[in-house]
Amino acid sequence: MLNYLFFSSGQLLSQMLNKGASDLIQERLSAHGVKFLLQTDATAITGTDHVQGVLIDNSTELEADLVIVGKGVRPNIGNLKDFGFQLGLGIQVDSSLATNLPNIYAAGDIAETWDLARQAFTVNATWPNATTQGRIAGANMCGRR
Repeated sequence: MLNYLFFSSGQLLSQMLNKGASDLIQERLSAHGVKFLLQTDATAITGTDHVQGVLIDNSTELEADLVIVGKGVRPNIGNLKDFGFQLGLGIQVDSSLATNLPNIYAAGDIAETWDLARQAFTVNATWPNATTQGRIAGANMCGRR
């Protein structure tokens, strides 16, 4: 049975790696028989008592015994557009987790922080980041820097 990896985006680990790093990992895994389906979504898992396959965007079914899903996070900022927050993919914050509005902080999956390596705002939606950001935001709300 073939091993497939599906990615909604045009590269693997698009929220973690730049294109060059992503391509290196993809080449290495491809050399070991892993097939990549980029810009492809799994729409259904088929089978009754156990997994038998995966249905992809174009109604093609691929055989499968195991399916692992990791979809990532996209902050739900739709209702915040009219409040004046500086928005990107999330609410953009400074190093103290303060938003551009006075006395309002954001942390966790909705916070978009400055990524020094990428030189761009990025949502880093992981549990360890969320808990650390919560501690930082809470300390700053209490007057600590």
